[in-house]
Amino acid sequence: MGAARQGLSLGIEEYQLPRGYLERFFNDGVGPGPSRLAEALRVLPDWTLLPLMKGALPSCMVDVLLLRRVMHSVQVEDPRLPSGNNTSRPIRQVLYGLLLGGRRPDHSSQRPPVDDVEEYYREGNNLTSSMVEAILPSAAEQLQLDTLDRAPRSVQLEVFLETLGVSQSTLSGVPPHLRLPVAVTCYWLRHAHPRPELPLLQALLLGLVYGELCRQRKSQRGMTQSMNEKTHNLEFRNIEGFEVQPLTPPFFV
Repeated sequence: MGAARQGLSLGIEEYQLPRGYLERFFNDGVGPGPSRLAEALRVLPDWTLLPLMKGALPSCMVDVLLLRRVMHSVQVEDPRLPSGNNTSRPIRQVLYGLLLGGRRPDHSSQRPPVDDVEEYYREGNNLTSSMVEAILPSAAEQLQLDTLDRAPRSVQLEVFLETLGVSQSTLSGVPPHLRLPVAVTCYWLRHAHPRPELPLLQALLLGLVYGELCRQRKSQRGMTQSMNEKTHNLEFRNIEGFEVQPLTPPFFV
């Protein structure tokens, strides 16, 4: 028994797990340093490591940077129509350009060309692939992947709007919280294939208007409820002997 215990103790002493970065990630929320990454993953910029581990960034970034390849999931749609992924292809081209340092649409950039990205998607009932060019918008000419997270907000907005093909002047009369759905709707109308029919667009706009009305009514109800609660509290205090007059709201909506 003594020899067995001695052998077991020696085995436990020899069995030592190397210190990794997963322990620090789960305990302290700290991502891995470049030295702990596999050689192939060292192309990833530092600011992407922790968001990728948390699932805050799409994993396709790794596929683009390492493999120049993206596999799109098959959506539930009519196989007789083109894949719905085709509609978002111009957006993905800008994503590839930001990741790989792509060319301007007019090819006037002095940057060296990068490899195109191979996309796998559905065509009919069959799996197919094609090469997609990485494009860098004019607003993003000076951006670098290593410092992309520190780009000024104004530059990020310009890149975003140029990608969707919408100008700031077009959205100037739109409430701030509705500018994103309006910009995306403009993009959708230009790039969807087949083109959306008028009743579909009308239904979408009706949904936006109805949602805005519900938001306003909810906000007004919340304000009215808050005012009613204040009135109730003041009336209760008056009953208890406090010389406070009940608060009468000037209006109710």
